[in-house]
Formats: sequence, structure tokens, C-alpha cells
Amino acid sequence: MSVYDNPAFKDPQVQMQIFVLFVTALISMWVVNDARNRGLNGWTAFWWGFGILLLLPFVLPVWLIFRPKTKSGATGFADLFPRAPLPDVPENAQSSTRSKICDHCGKFYLGSHSNCPHCQAPISS
Repeated sequence: MSVYDNPAFKDPQVQMQIFVLFVTALISMWVVNDARNRGLNGWTAFWWGFGILLLLPFVLPVWLIFRPKTKSGATGFADLFPRAPLPDVPENAQSSTRSKICDHCGKFYLGSHSNCPHCQAPISS
């Protein structure tokens, strides 16, 4: 006789309880891993995970709001892959050195042209 032949496992309420316990355990493991990746020691990460197991709806929002920044100082996925810095162009620079956007193709170009260097569309002033 298999454990799955037990009539208790066929009850939808028991199945839902097992599912919720499984999801709570997964979220708890994620919080522990996230805490360790953010530089917290093992015991602190353990207690955060344990708090998730006991009081998921209360502790998870607290963790998400007050969790520390990562060691690299990044606060999210986009910060882990920063874009190249844009060149600084002073506001009083000549118009020929400031980049402009073509109304037709949307690409940047430098200088003053009568036609876009990319799509050759006429440029309005």
C-alpha cells in the first residue's frame, strides 16, 4: 500500500494544505538564500527564513521592504547590469556638438544636417 493510497491525501483540503506548506518552504529557502547573498551571516538568514515559515504574510513584506542592499550596492536586477554612462554635454554647448533625434527613424545624430545621416529623411528645424 502506497502512502498516496491513503484517503487523507485525496481530500482537497489536505492537498491544499500540503501545497501551501510546500510553497511556504520554497519562499523560506529563497529568503535565506537572498539574505546570504546580501551579506547577512548564517544565523540571521536562518531566522529570517524561520520567520517566513511561521508568519509568511507578515514577515515576507517586512523582508522585501527592509532587506539590505547587495554587497555590490545594487538594489535590483537592472542595477547589476548598468548601462554605459552617457557623455556629459553642457547646456550651453553649440548645437553642432549636441546630439539630436531624427523624427523619422528615431536615431541620434550629431551636427546640423539637412538630411538624416541614417535614413536620409529631411530634417525639420
